[in-house]
Amino acid sequence: ESRIAGVEAREYPVTDSSIVNCYLEFELGGLTADLLPALNWYVSLLGSVDTESHDVKTLRRLISAHIGVLGMRADTNQVGDDLTVTKPLFVASFAALASQQEQALAIVKEILTTSKFEKEKLLPLLKVEIENYRQMLARSGNAFAIGATLANHSATNAGNYYLHGYGYWDWLNRLDANYEEEIQEVLDLFEIFKTHLITKSRLHIAYSNPLLKSQLETFVHDLDDEPYNHCVVHYPLREEAVALMPTPTQVGFSALCLRLEQLSKAQLSQLNVLAHAMTFDYLWNEIRVKGGAYGTSASHRGEGLLVLSSFRDPTPKRTLEKEREIGTWLSQFDQDLTRYIIGAIATSEPLFNDYTRIALGEKVAIKGLNDAKRKESRAAMLAMTLDDFKTLGQIISQALPHADVAVVANQETLKQI
Repeated sequence: ESRIAGVEAREYPVTDSSIVNCYLEFELGGLTADLLPALNWYVSLLGSVDTESHDVKTLRRLISAHIGVLGMRADTNQVGDDLTVTKPLFVASFAALASQQEQALAIVKEILTTSKFEKEKLLPLLKVEIENYRQMLARSGNAFAIGATLANHSATNAGNYYLHGYGYWDWLNRLDANYEEEIQEVLDLFEIFKTHLITKSRLHIAYSNPLLKSQLETFVHDLDDEPYNHCVVHYPLREEAVALMPTPTQVGFSALCLRLEQLSKAQLSQLNVLAHAMTFDYLWNEIRVKGGAYGTSASHRGEGLLVLSSFRDPTPKRTLEKEREIGTWLSQFDQDLTRYIIGAIATSEPLFNDYTRIALGEKVAIKGLNDAKRKESRAAMLAMTLDDFKTLGQIISQALPHADVAVVANQETLKQI
């Protein structure tokens, strides 16, 4: 860690010196939950609207010529093991050839500071965003269902419900229905975002090639330096034990979420092994093979939040019933754990390139993880016994009556839940 022109920066190892990777992270403290949908649409528009110097067609040609990967995303990040707080960030990221680094950073700066938002040009883009999300709901509605259940327990997921989840989808449709009455208020918010969020005081930099450092110094010097107090955010948790989310699709998606409290550090790690066994034994047989769902899984989402979900599911009501019956399988489980341990560790340690490694590294840093904690987690999984499995199974069985559920499906299917 170091500083670039007074801004905190984190340099990551580079495996290819001919490429530069950069993440410009702006803290979003001060934005309330009701503003998050407008912020997410603002972020999604960056790079798709004119700037003060170029129309969007020319801008896209410049991006294609000088930037290999360009990302614009608003997201929330868990801070430590406290589920009540989160750190929301707007992240502009890019990967480019080292020979193109000056042009790449100049393009990103132009997009961040001079994008123009015009009422007449935004309506077609709103229609496109609605259609994109309609397709996402029809294709990956399980992510929306999972997010809705997790939003009852975690400030990070409560924020993401309004940034990327069903709360955003709902906001988009309401804006579309009342466009003439509400668009000016949205445009005013966009100007506030551009003026008060893209500032030096909110910025943190992560990058993977020292060749980029001098260009970043110039970028930082040119930013406004409006005062800002670094903080975490307490987004209010949702309180919807059963979330039914209508969408025009012929198949359904479901999620069942358990909050398992007072687990030891070892149990929190071993819960990943148990989830892997659930996925490839009970859920595979009961939900996919017998129930006809295209996919199903169990996953530990951190701090004892266990989620069971189904994907492209013709009978989500049956799925939820079978998931609530998993206690019997847990009590009778008597298999060798080796393959499940191997699978859980492999899932927790995927391969990354330089660009995506920074994204994960930043989340890990904010959460407060380090190599020692990751090694401790792996050791706990490797040491897991059948008795450990049974103990966790009993805890899950006791929590099942208090599970939160969510279903994304058409109205006819939702009436059956």
